[in-house]
Amino acid sequence: MRQRTFGRGGPPVSEIGHGTWAMGGHWGPRDDAAALAALKHGLESGINFLDTAHVYGHGHSERLIARALRESGAKPFVATKCPPKNLA
Repeated sequence: MRQRTFGRGGPPVSEIGHGTWAMGGHWGPRDDAAALAALKHGLESGINFLDTAHVYGHGHSERLIARALRESGAKPFVATKCPPKNLA
């Protein structure tokens, strides 16, 4: 997996990141087994940048990421988002 520097002088991250919005169930029924398999395959293939947010299934995608990381031992960068009201 090719990598690039994150920002100016930041850590190397994979050129392909793994988004997890659909894993939250917004685009139809959830398939947790398929989601975990996809996460693990991506991590094994060198993806080290995951994107999530608390609204993706009300935290479901984050729980799937946590499980995949526990089971794989991978230590990727995880990006998340939160609404401004949660910053205080």
